[in-house]
Amino acid sequence: MTTATVTPNDLSITPRDRRFGREEKTPRWWHGDDPYATAFYNALSITFPKGEAFFVDSVRAFRHGADARLADDIKNFVTQEAMHSREHVAFNNRAADAGYDIAPLEEKVQERLDFIATKPKIASLAATMALEHFTAILAHELLANPKHLEGADEATAELWRWHASEEIEHKGVAFDT
Repeated sequence: MTTATVTPNDLSITPRDRRFGREEKTPRWWHGDDPYATAFYNALSITFPKGEAFFVDSVRAFRHGADARLADDIKNFVTQEAMHSREHVAFNNRAADAGYDIAPLEEKVQERLDFIATKPKIASLAATMALEHFTAILAHELLANPKHLEGADEATAELWRWHASEEIEHKGVAFDT
Protein backbone atom coordinates (compact mmCIF):
# COMPACT_ATOMS: atom_id res chain seq x y z
CA MET A 1 0.00 0.00 0.00
CA THR A 2 1.27 3.47 -0.81
CA THR A 3 0.38 6.60 1.05
CA ALA A 4 -0.43 9.76 -0.85
CA THR A 5 1.66 12.78 0.02
CA VAL A 6 1.74 16.28 -1.36
CA THR A 7 5.02 17.33 0.22
CA PRO A 8 7.87 16.70 -2.24
CA ASN A 9 10.55 14.31 -0.97
CA ASP A 10 13.29 16.88 -1.58
CA LEU A 11 11.54 19.64 0.39
CA SER A 12 12.88 20.48 3.81
CA ILE A 13 10.57 22.43 6.11
CA THR A 14 12.84 24.86 7.92
CA PRO A 15 11.66 27.08 10.77
CA ARG A 16 13.24 30.53 10.54
CA ASP A 17 13.11 32.39 13.84
CA ARG A 18 12.69 36.01 12.77
CA ARG A 19 11.36 39.11 14.49
CA PHE A 20 9.93 42.10 12.67
CA GLY A 21 9.51 45.76 13.51
CA ARG A 22 9.50 45.39 17.28
CA GLU A 23 11.57 48.49 17.86
CA GLU A 24 9.47 50.57 15.49
CA LYS A 25 6.14 52.28 15.94
CA THR A 26 3.76 51.17 13.19
CA PRO A 27 2.10 54.08 11.37
CA ARG A 28 -1.70 54.05 11.39
CA TRP A 29 -1.83 53.52 7.60
CA TRP A 30 1.38 51.52 7.27
CA HIS A 31 0.61 50.25 3.76
CA GLY A 32 1.43 53.19 1.48
CA ASP A 33 -0.68 55.55 3.57
CA ASP A 34 -3.68 53.61 2.22
CA PRO A 35 -6.38 52.86 4.81
CA TYR A 36 -7.99 50.14 2.66
CA ALA A 37 -4.81 48.16 2.02
CA THR A 38 -3.82 48.59 5.65
CA ALA A 39 -7.23 47.36 6.84
CA PHE A 40 -7.06 44.33 4.52
CA TYR A 41 -3.69 43.16 5.83
CA ASN A 42 -4.54 44.05 9.44
CA ALA A 43 -7.74 41.99 9.22
CA LEU A 44 -5.87 39.06 7.72
CA SER A 45 -3.21 39.29 10.42
CA ILE A 46 -5.82 39.25 13.17
CA THR A 47 -6.93 35.77 12.05
CA PHE A 48 -3.45 34.29 12.34
CA PRO A 49 -2.69 33.87 16.06
CA LYS A 50 -5.81 31.86 16.88
CA GLY A 51 -5.97 30.35 13.40
CA GLU A 52 -2.39 29.09 13.53
CA ALA A 53 -3.02 27.58 17.00
CA PHE A 54 -6.09 25.83 15.60
CA PHE A 55 -4.05 24.41 12.70
CA VAL A 56 -1.40 23.12 15.10
CA ASP A 57 -3.98 21.45 17.36
CA SER A 58 -5.72 19.91 14.34
CA VAL A 59 -2.52 18.34 13.02
CA ARG A 60 -1.27 17.26 16.45
CA ALA A 61 -4.51 15.34 17.04
CA PHE A 62 -3.58 13.00 14.17
CA ARG A 63 0.22 12.82 14.44
CA HIS A 64 0.39 9.42 16.14
CA GLY A 65 1.62 6.72 13.80
CA ALA A 66 3.34 9.16 11.46
CA ASP A 67 6.52 7.88 9.84
CA ALA A 68 9.81 9.59 10.71
CA ARG A 69 9.68 11.99 7.75
CA LEU A 70 6.12 13.12 8.47
CA ALA A 71 6.84 13.38 12.21
CA ASP A 72 9.74 15.72 11.41
CA ASP A 73 7.55 17.73 9.02
CA ILE A 74 4.86 18.03 11.71
CA LYS A 75 7.43 19.19 14.28
CA ASN A 76 8.73 21.86 11.89
CA PHE A 77 5.19 22.85 10.87
CA VAL A 78 4.30 23.37 14.55
CA THR A 79 7.44 25.45 15.09
CA GLN A 80 6.78 27.60 12.02
CA GLU A 81 3.15 28.17 12.99
CA ALA A 82 4.12 29.10 16.56
CA MET A 83 6.56 31.71 15.25
CA HIS A 84 3.94 33.05 12.82
CA SER A 85 1.52 33.43 15.73
CA ARG A 86 4.13 35.19 17.85
CA GLU A 87 5.00 37.66 15.11
CA HIS A 88 1.40 38.39 14.21
CA VAL A 89 0.51 38.94 17.89
CA ALA A 90 3.31 41.53 17.99
CA PHE A 91 2.15 43.06 14.71
CA ASN A 92 -1.50 43.11 15.84
CA ASN A 93 -0.48 44.83 19.07
CA ARG A 94 1.32 47.51 17.05
CA ALA A 95 -1.76 47.90 14.83
CA ALA A 96 -3.92 48.31 17.94
CA ASP A 97 -1.46 50.84 19.35
CA ALA A 98 -1.80 52.77 16.06
CA GLY A 99 -5.58 52.96 16.57
CA TYR A 100 -6.85 49.87 14.72
CA ASP A 101 -9.67 48.16 16.67
CA ILE A 102 -8.79 44.47 16.57
CA ALA A 103 -11.29 43.21 19.17
CA PRO A 104 -14.35 42.76 16.88
CA LEU A 105 -12.39 40.67 14.39
CA GLU A 106 -10.76 38.61 17.13
CA GLU A 107 -14.26 37.86 18.45
CA LYS A 108 -15.42 36.70 14.99
CA VAL A 109 -12.40 34.41 14.67
CA GLN A 110 -13.17 32.92 18.09
CA GLU A 111 -16.83 32.38 17.12
CA ARG A 112 -15.75 30.36 14.07
CA LEU A 113 -13.28 28.32 16.12
CA ASP A 114 -15.90 27.66 18.80
CA PHE A 115 -18.25 26.39 16.10
CA ILE A 116 -15.77 23.94 14.61
CA ALA A 117 -14.81 22.73 18.10
CA THR A 118 -18.30 21.17 18.28
CA LYS A 119 -17.49 18.97 15.27
CA PRO A 120 -15.39 15.78 15.07
CA LYS A 121 -11.61 16.34 15.11
CA ILE A 122 -11.34 15.08 11.54
CA ALA A 123 -13.43 18.10 10.48
CA SER A 124 -10.81 20.35 12.05
CA LEU A 125 -8.07 18.55 10.14
CA ALA A 126 -10.06 18.85 6.90
CA ALA A 127 -10.58 22.58 7.51
CA THR A 128 -6.88 22.93 8.24
CA MET A 129 -5.97 21.14 4.99
CA ALA A 130 -8.22 23.44 2.98
CA LEU A 131 -7.16 26.64 4.71
CA GLU A 132 -3.45 25.79 4.51
CA HIS A 133 -3.78 25.31 0.76
CA PHE A 134 -5.83 28.48 0.36
CA THR A 135 -3.25 30.38 2.40
CA ALA A 136 -0.47 28.99 0.20
CA ILE A 137 -2.30 30.24 -2.91
CA LEU A 138 -2.53 33.72 -1.39
CA ALA A 139 1.11 33.48 -0.29
CA HIS A 140 2.25 32.55 -3.78
CA GLU A 141 0.42 35.54 -5.24
CA LEU A 142 1.92 37.84 -2.60
CA LEU A 143 5.45 36.68 -3.45
CA ALA A 144 4.95 36.48 -7.22
CA ASN A 145 3.50 39.95 -7.53
CA PRO A 146 5.51 42.63 -5.68
CA LYS A 147 2.77 45.22 -6.21
CA HIS A 148 0.89 43.74 -3.24
CA LEU A 149 3.43 45.15 -0.80
CA GLU A 150 4.48 48.27 -2.70
CA GLY A 151 4.39 51.21 -0.34
CA ALA A 152 4.37 49.09 2.81
CA ASP A 153 6.96 49.88 5.43
CA GLU A 154 9.90 47.51 4.98
CA ALA A 155 9.70 45.69 8.33
CA THR A 156 6.05 44.86 7.76
CA ALA A 157 6.63 43.83 4.15
CA GLU A 158 9.41 41.50 5.35
CA LEU A 159 7.01 39.96 7.90
CA TRP A 160 4.51 39.18 5.15
CA ARG A 161 7.14 37.78 2.76
CA TRP A 162 8.63 35.56 5.50
CA HIS A 163 5.23 34.26 6.52
CA ALA A 164 4.20 33.68 2.90
CA SER A 165 7.33 31.69 2.06
CA GLU A 166 6.86 29.39 5.04
CA GLU A 167 3.17 28.88 4.26
CA ILE A 168 4.11 27.68 0.80
CA GLU A 169 6.79 25.46 2.28
CA HIS A 170 4.52 23.60 4.71
CA LYS A 171 1.23 23.68 2.79
CA GLY A 172 1.07 19.89 2.44
CA VAL A 173 1.70 18.86 6.05
CA ALA A 174 -1.95 18.79 7.13
CA PHE A 175 -2.86 16.78 4.02
CA ASP A 176 0.02 14.37 4.60
CA THR A 177 -1.06 13.90 8.21
